[in-house]
Amino acid sequence: MSNGVVSTSHSEDLAFSRALHGNQVKEGFLSNMASKNKKVHDSATGDYLSLWKKPENETEEDEKKRLDQYTQLTNTYYNLATDFYEYGWGSSFHFARYYPGEEFFKAISRHEHYLAFKMNIKPNYRVLDVGCGVGGPAREIAHFTGAHITGLNNNDYQISRAFHYAKREGLAEQTDFIKGNFMEMPFEENKYDAVYAIEATVHAPRFEGVYGEIYRVLKPGGAFGCYEWCMTDDYDESNSEHRRIAHGIEIGNGIPKMRKISECLQALRNVGFEIEVHQDLADVGDDIKWYYPLEGDWRKCQSARDYLTTAAMTKIGRFTTTQLVRTLEMVGLAPKGSYDTQKFLETAADALVEGARANLFTPMFFFVARKPESSPHLSPDPIGGLTFQSQDKLPKLPIPNLKETCDKYLAALVELQTPKEHEATKLAVKTFLESEGPALQEKLQTYATDKKSYIEEFWYDSYLQYTDSVVLNLNPFFLLEDDPTPQRSDQVVRAASLITSTLKFVSALREKAMEPDVFRGIPLCMSQFGRLFGTSRMPTENGCYIQTEDEARHIVVLAHSQFYHFEVFDEDGNIAVTEKEIVANLKAIRADAAKTPVHEIAKNAVGVLTTESRPNWARLRDELNKGEENREALHVVDSSLFIVCLDHVSPKTSDDLSTNMLCGSYEIDQGVQVGTCTNRWYDKLQIIVCKNGSAGINFEHTGVDGHTVLRFVSDIYTDTILRFAQTINSQTKSIFHSVAQNEERRRSSGTSTKSGALPLQDLNPRKIEWKLNKELNLGIRFAETRLSDLIQQNEVNVLEFDEYGKSFIVDMKLSPDAFVQMAFQAAYYDLYGKIECTYEPAMTKTFLHGRTEAIRTVTPEVADFVKKFSERDDDNRVVLDALRKAVSKHSKLTRECSKGLGHDRHLYALDCLWQRLNKDQGTPTPKIFTDSGWKTMNHTVISTSNCGNPALRLFGFGPAVGNGFGIGYIIKDDGIALCVSSKHRQTARYLDTMKKYLREIKHMLMNEKYPTGTSQRQRLLAMQENASLTNGYGYWDIDSPSERSPTPDIKSMKKVGRRLMLNDVVA
Repeated sequence: MSNGVVSTSHSEDLAFSRALHGNQVKEGFLSNMASKNKKVHDSATGDYLSLWKKPENETEEDEKKRLDQYTQLTNTYYNLATDFYEYGWGSSFHFARYYPGEEFFKAISRHEHYLAFKMNIKPNYRVLDVGCGVGGPAREIAHFTGAHITGLNNNDYQISRAFHYAKREGLAEQTDFIKGNFMEMPFEENKYDAVYAIEATVHAPRFEGVYGEIYRVLKPGGAFGCYEWCMTDDYDESNSEHRRIAHGIEIGNGIPKMRKISECLQALRNVGFEIEVHQDLADVGDDIKWYYPLEGDWRKCQSARDYLTTAAMTKIGRFTTTQLVRTLEMVGLAPKGSYDTQKFLETAADALVEGARANLFTPMFFFVARKPESSPHLSPDPIGGLTFQSQDKLPKLPIPNLKETCDKYLAALVELQTPKEHEATKLAVKTFLESEGPALQEKLQTYATDKKSYIEEFWYDSYLQYTDSVVLNLNPFFLLEDDPTPQRSDQVVRAASLITSTLKFVSALREKAMEPDVFRGIPLCMSQFGRLFGTSRMPTENGCYIQTEDEARHIVVLAHSQFYHFEVFDEDGNIAVTEKEIVANLKAIRADAAKTPVHEIAKNAVGVLTTESRPNWARLRDELNKGEENREALHVVDSSLFIVCLDHVSPKTSDDLSTNMLCGSYEIDQGVQVGTCTNRWYDKLQIIVCKNGSAGINFEHTGVDGHTVLRFVSDIYTDTILRFAQTINSQTKSIFHSVAQNEERRRSSGTSTKSGALPLQDLNPRKIEWKLNKELNLGIRFAETRLSDLIQQNEVNVLEFDEYGKSFIVDMKLSPDAFVQMAFQAAYYDLYGKIECTYEPAMTKTFLHGRTEAIRTVTPEVADFVKKFSERDDDNRVVLDALRKAVSKHSKLTRECSKGLGHDRHLYALDCLWQRLNKDQGTPTPKIFTDSGWKTMNHTVISTSNCGNPALRLFGFGPAVGNGFGIGYIIKDDGIALCVSSKHRQTARYLDTMKKYLREIKHMLMNEKYPTGTSQRQRLLAMQENASLTNGYGYWDIDSPSERSPTPDIKSMKKVGRRLMLNDVVA
């Protein structure tokens, strides 16, 4: 048996516990009470009760205080209550189900055995008991399974008793008890074969926090079993009577905040667990209720010993105990505050019984969840086949040298700070390098040892913990070039063409027959493609999680904010529909949706809920999930391959087109929103097609970057062109090597065939009909008004500059991307007279699970150039020399970032790791992360991204900050397309200034290369000759390379919703 480990951060708790209880471990209630330090006990009681008010008087601030002080609250509670628990309940502080003829303590043991059995705990396992109390369950499960049990507890008094009892029962070598906070466990990752918690993790301020720690210390494939205290999903926080009951449970049991069953399940999924089984064991129709001892119902006792246990909770027993404690306190044999402790424990008993009888509370929501072999947000990397042939050979993203990272950080800030601010930042960096930095760097390297990427988990969290609306904040858009095929200017024909090509792309991806991405012969990571289809961002009150349905076979179509779905793959994974059949389905959908009255469209626009803040969307989603029909409908949407949005508008300008693809159109008719902004589902990949055939993509950004979606878009656009070419020349090749299509299946009418055989597949579309109550109707209404406000607060303007592009810039021996970045800087400085923090992502997909690194454009060279350009005189050579130096510096930064050697991601990972390791420890955050320089670097005023390909006309996204610009740009051979957004910061004027700059800098460059005396004809001939050598559009524009929880069966989804008939639709 090892000694209990005491973290230095718990030293005050330890000192307090020993001051209160002394060092003796006694085994009698009276002797324990008599040995307490009376002053310390009185102080502890007062401190505990000071955290509570009457439920009707409590504020959010009171609740927040308890959540913030959860360790103190829980620890103090058990210092006060442990002796009472052992007196009335024994050493296993939990409830159980009771069978006729089974005595109380046998039922308690069987309850523990059941958990161990369902978890399949084996003799050689090392098992963690989270919140072990005085070790009753740990000893019983150790006896039952032969496994080694480590108990984790934050209360020193209980740990000392646990050691004492284990030694007495001969389990000293088979058990161990460690002091620690279960929100920050003192264990390395992947340590335990199994973890269980019995009515303990309810004390956590957040389920995600404690479940996430359990996930971390559990070995891949290991089981987590739990009896959780929860309010049932009948509980209504806004109901004062419900809240009174929950408050009684909280104050009487040291719980900062009770949560519902649905929150428990969401938290498990959110941190990555796969739920194998879950059941409320308090709701299985037992004749003998779990709470009978609490209500003192001696009629349910099954043995003479049970009468003794239950007697204390009868009215007479309660009165006797209360008077005994009061008397002992009065004569000085029990410390002051013991009577108050007895009273709040009685409050707890009453609230527990009342909550159970009203079906509002359960102490035994049972589940077994398993940690998958891979990361929670990532499916295992597929390997092999053509697509993933290099996946297992890719190098890992390097962790840069700490000193070099800090030097680059300071260099990036020098032009963004005053000299005084920069000196303060330099001091913060110096202190970091001399104190916390090296140890934190070493911990990051250790952390990354078994990770595919050191930044990946932290990067996911940055997206998934985002709580505001994803519209205009996270989701980017691509606008495709028009399809040159004349008939595809029709909405339905264009949409069917894009769907057909997308299905071929999905099929090729699933068969691993898709050509892999490469850059200059270097293979790129293909892992993101596994999260492109069938993936949905799922909201919870405490962040989001990513859910992917790998076997999705259907798509969802939105028209006039109404939802429809139909199957597109058969059970064997073959494409089940032809392009002609898709056209017929879309025509039927469009015709049906057009019948919906305007006021009904607004009322039933459920998709607008995805534009809400994530906690609010989570709450409304919970409300939707209460009804079986809505629950099935949500699953149809979540598990679909992708969403198709048929918009009823025909935007005429590039500004309107871009706005429509980014956030939808805003249009009010008689006070009702009739724009396309409600015809969306922002938690998934969306293909948007307007009435005039204009088409684009809006995508959920968490799991995929623009480079991945760009490959998808370019492939499907190319395929639509090649399929038209194949109608002219059948020998035209396809870009997809092999795509299986089921030629034998037939469209089903829903009845058996003449031969009596069942139909193979019903491919008709079905309409999803939501069942909306008052709360959901109000939720939709207010979500739409908030979205409308958001749209009105932002503007999108486009500049499709066609006077020159990549060919001219290359001819001038300049990097196209760096050249355009200088245009952003020069125009901003010319307009505002200052330089702001700028961001451009560099692709790092040459590394395993690589995503992006931040290029920080502002350098001394850039500052020098924009000032010289703004203050230019007749000597253009000075300006152009400064331009070339700035471009050269930017290109160098780009190359470094593409190699994973930037500073942003490295420092962000260190900051995240520090927060994780020191959360709730009270340790001051290193000044490098609190200094003004850190705030400046993370306030990106000019957020840019270069993502181009001939398939794209425009690309854009919203501004990163309130006073910022979001700039998506495409550098074409003969033009530059820019889509700029802001919160009404003179966006059009900024673009106009940029246009003037592009013209003037071209004039300077032309005069330098072709000085006075060279004819215009000679200039043009020279440019055309050079252009012929540099023609052809590069794939990348940038300089460098950048037993489960029950859910509806996918096979049954074809039955969800009203089936549409195609008889009257002209195909």
